[in-house]
Amino acid sequence: MILLLDIVSPIPEFSVIDDNKIIFSENILKTKEDKLSDKIIPSYQKLDKSMDLTNKLKSLIVTTGPGSYTALRVGISFILGLSFSKKIKIAGLSIQDLLNLKKKENQKLNHGMYVLSSNQQNFICYKFSDTNFKYIKLEKENLNTLDDLNQIDILYYNSLPLKKINKDIRQVKYSIKNNINENLLKINFSKSKIIKPI
Repeated sequence: MILLLDIVSPIPEFSVIDDNKIIFSENILKTKEDKLSDKIIPSYQKLDKSMDLTNKLKSLIVTTGPGSYTALRVGISFILGLSFSKKIKIAGLSIQDLLNLKKKENQKLNHGMYVLSSNQQNFICYKFSDTNFKYIKLEKENLNTLDDLNQIDILYYNSLPLKKINKDIRQVKYSIKNNINENLLKINFSKSKIIKPI
């Protein structure tokens, strides 16, 4: 079994993958007042008790950002602790990694990803064939200054489409956990990896 912790999405979520299928997913936070630091361990313990998960885990995957820095630190620390204590292989995937997996489907197009993260933080992430990967935290009024957005052909989004954008850009709903599940064979796992939040 593989445990995926998605802490990039607006509501952090555990997913369990077995035999290339997502067999379980659950939001860690139930209310807006909940804090990941208070809920992640009880949520995992409940999951472990119901599935005997710790004894069946073969690998761990955690999303590394960009996103809420506090949520990223808490989630990554939890997964690293589990990895080191139980000697379980681990992989950290950034939005850049996820975007590269999607880009292989349409290599000639410029891809971007609009990420709504916890704490209502928004990011645009993109890479064109002739540029380095970039990510920009969106503030209230900086959309007008992002000239690069006009070069994006497909903009994936994880929660809601981006408003105030060039209408020629095709926006496509995107599932982080489904993309990871579909590309498990392309993910590099390590037994002693240091993972840092973006």
